[in-house]
Amino acid sequence: MSTTYTDNDHTDALVFTQDELDGETGFMPEQLDALADTVDEVEIARSTCIDIWVLKGCFEYARGEIDVRLYVLKQYIGGGTISRDRPEFCLGAGVGVAKAKVCARADFERDRLTVWGSACLRKWYGGWKCRSFRTTALTW
Repeated sequence: MSTTYTDNDHTDALVFTQDELDGETGFMPEQLDALADTVDEVEIARSTCIDIWVLKGCFEYARGEIDVRLYVLKQYIGGGTISRDRPEFCLGAGVGVAKAKVCARADFERDRLTVWGSACLRKWYGGWKCRSFRTTALTW
């Protein structure tokens, strides 16, 4: 899984290892094995958080829905739930000298969540410096 953001003509990628993704469940491997032995079918929530400059988005998939939590400069700006009935979520907000607009869309046929938008920081001499992004934030 990779996250890509764009800064003018410069592009960098943040890559998460499988160990980092596995650590998000909160369960140790032996706990998962024991749980799987006692239950015929186990659905484990998948979650991740992505940091893009002044913006942080956290996404958790469980029981066919995705909970979304968004932060600008570490301040919670809002969230919501994505489901088959409402597959897209958009939110724009500002905190002090920063602002962001974020949209997330779930593709339940392909089991993935795509997130896109922009994050901006006010320049001290006026105007805004913004970074746009688009990434697959979560798969299940």
